Amino acid sequence: MPNGARGSLAVGGGHARWAMAFCRRRPKCSVTVVNSSQAVRAAERPLASTNLSGRITQHAGNSLADDPGTGYDLALLFSVIHGFSDAQNQALIKRGAQALIPGGLLVFVERLAGRAPLPTANATKVLLSASYFHLLGKHNWDYQAVRTGLLAAERVKVRRTNSPLLPGTSITLGTRRA
Repeated sequence: MPNGARGSLAVGGGHARWAMAFCRRRPKCSVTVVNSSQAVRAAERPLASTNLSGRITQHAGNSLADDPGTGYDLALLFSVIHGFSDAQNQALIKRGAQALIPGGLLVFVERLAGRAPLPTANATKVLLSASYFHLLGKHNWDYQAVRTGLLAAERVKVRRTNSPLLPGTSITLGTRRA
């Protein structure tokens, strides 16, 4: 996270628990969550039970069509790219990069295609891939596709790491250059 960061965007923020944890750890930060109306409703109760509602703004909408605004230090796409087509993901990556300030981070947390480091994590990844295909008609992206999308968007420098808490889950970071 960039030093002095204050504003974050979470695309597909689900139940808003990430946004809540983030705001607890960073008392000066706020988060804008863009999600489906169903997910926004699901997050209302957990969010109401905190004192963070003034720092977390939920926006029910279409992450592919609605303008999230600009000036964010961080944009998080947490387990969302598997639900979109390749063209939609390219548009989502570009939109996320454009929402950032120079030096801002575009973060993908996703189970990317390829072999996971542990047998159980690999089995989970295979089952998820089959589910994505059968239920959504989509597939897991591989790292190279995410990297290519990031490099094509708004002057972004890319690096990747594996999640220490979720075996088989990749964290891909794109830093927007000035």
